[in-house]
Amino acid sequence: MLFLGSIVSGLIFALSFPPFNLYYIGWFGLLPGILISYKFKKLSFLIGFLSGFSFYVFLLSWLFTVSSFFYLLLCLYLSIYWGIFFYLVSKFDYNPFVAASIWFFIEILIENLLTGFPWLTFSLSQATNHYIWKLPQFIGSKGISFFLVFFNFFLLSIFLKRFKVFTLSLFFLIISFLFFHFYNPELKKNGSIKILLVQPDVKTSEIRKAETPLRILTDITIKNVKKFTPDIVIWPEGSFPDNILCERKILKKIKFICQKYRFSLILGTFRKEKNKFYNTALFLNRGQIEFYDKTHLVPYGEFIPGGRVKFIKEIFIRYAGYLPEIERGKEIKTFNYKGIGISPLICYENIFPYITNKMVKKGGEIFVVITNDSWFGGSAGPCQHFYHNVLRCMETGRYFIQCALSGVSGIVSEKGEIVDKINLNEKGVLFVDVPLLSTKTFYVKYGDFSLFIFSLFITGVYLCRKLRK
Repeated sequence: MLFLGSIVSGLIFALSFPPFNLYYIGWFGLLPGILISYKFKKLSFLIGFLSGFSFYVFLLSWLFTVSSFFYLLLCLYLSIYWGIFFYLVSKFDYNPFVAASIWFFIEILIENLLTGFPWLTFSLSQATNHYIWKLPQFIGSKGISFFLVFFNFFLLSIFLKRFKVFTLSLFFLIISFLFFHFYNPELKKNGSIKILLVQPDVKTSEIRKAETPLRILTDITIKNVKKFTPDIVIWPEGSFPDNILCERKILKKIKFICQKYRFSLILGTFRKEKNKFYNTALFLNRGQIEFYDKTHLVPYGEFIPGGRVKFIKEIFIRYAGYLPEIERGKEIKTFNYKGIGISPLICYENIFPYITNKMVKKGGEIFVVITNDSWFGGSAGPCQHFYHNVLRCMETGRYFIQCALSGVSGIVSEKGEIVDKINLNEKGVLFVDVPLLSTKTFYVKYGDFSLFIFSLFITGVYLCRKLRK
C-alpha cells in the first residue's frame, strides 16, 4: 500500500498538467505523497522517487513513439530529483518555506544539468490558470513552482495542526497575494505587426521529397495572402528538410512569391557551412536573407551527449539506426523587420527562460516559435510543448506565435491568454494583428536572482537553526 500510494500520488498531480489542464489539482496534488513521506520518513527518498517515476512515465509516454522503452531511462533520471526533494524536506521537518526553496534549486538543476530538460516544471501545471499572470513577470515560472510547493506544504501544516508554521505561512501567502494583486506592470505598446502563420499538417514520416512541404505551404500561402495583407508569413520548422541555400531555383521561386505579394517570410530549414549542418530559421526580408541557427539542441535527436566516445556512438547507431550530427548555433539573435525585433525560436527552445530573456534584452518585441511536432503523432507531446509558450509570454511580457509543421500552432498574448490556435492534426492558417510590446519585465531584467537570494536565505536560516539544535 505504501508503494501504491506513492505511485497514485504522482498520477494525481499529473492531472494538473497538459493535456488534462486541471490546474487546481496542482495546489493540493502533492499532498498525498507528502503525507505518506511524513508517516514513513526513513523511506522518504523511495516514496519521492516512486511518485516522480509514475508522474514522468505517465506524462512523457509520448516519447515512446520516438525512443521506445528507452524513454524510461529519462524518467528514472528525472525521478531521482523527486527522491532527493522528498528526502531533504524530511530532514527539514516538512517546513513550507524550506520545501519551496529546495524545489526552486532543484528546478535550476533540472534546467541546466546534462543539457537540461525543464519540460515538466511544476509551473506548467498552471498554464491555463489565468489568475497568476502577474507572478511570472516578477519571479518567473520557477516562482509559480515555488508557490505551488509552498501551498501543498502549507496544507500539510493544517493536517498536522502546526499552529506556528500555519500562522507564519498564512501571513506570507496573504502578503504575497496583496503584493501581486496591487502590482500593475505597464507594458508599453509600440504599434502592431500583421502575421500570417501556416500549419500544413505534414507528417515527417510521409515526406518522400524535400520539396513536398514547400509545395503545400506555397499553395496555402498564395490563397490566403490574396485575402489578407500580412507583413510577415510564418512557415514551420521542416519547411524544407534539406540545405535550401544550395537549391537556387527553389529559393528564387520563394523570393519571387514574397516580392509579388509584398510580405517577408520566416521558415525552418537546414544550412551547411564548412561541412557542418545547422537547424536554421531563415528570414527572407526584401530580397535579403538572415538566419538564426538553433542554439539549444535536442539530445539524441540532434546530437549525442558523449558522442565523441566511440562506445556510446556505436550503441546509439545500433539501436537508432542513424547518427544525428547537427551543430549548435553560435549566438542568440533577433531578426530586424523595419526596426521591429522579431525573436526566432526553433523547436523546444521555448522551454528555456534564459534564451527568451536574452532575446528580449537584444530588442525582441515578438517571439516566433517554429517547430515540427509530427514525430509524436496524436500524443500529449505537442500540447505540452505549446503550453510552454504561455509561461514564456507571462515572463517576458511578449506575444508568442508558434507555427508547427504538424502539431499545435497558435498565438498567445503577453498575459498568457491563447488568442487563437490550430489544433493537432489540423491544416489551416491564422491571421492576427499582433501588438508590439517593448517594456522589459522585472523577470527579464533580473531573472531568478531575487528568488534565488530569498530561497538561499530561507534554507540558510533553517540550516543554522537545525545545526544549533
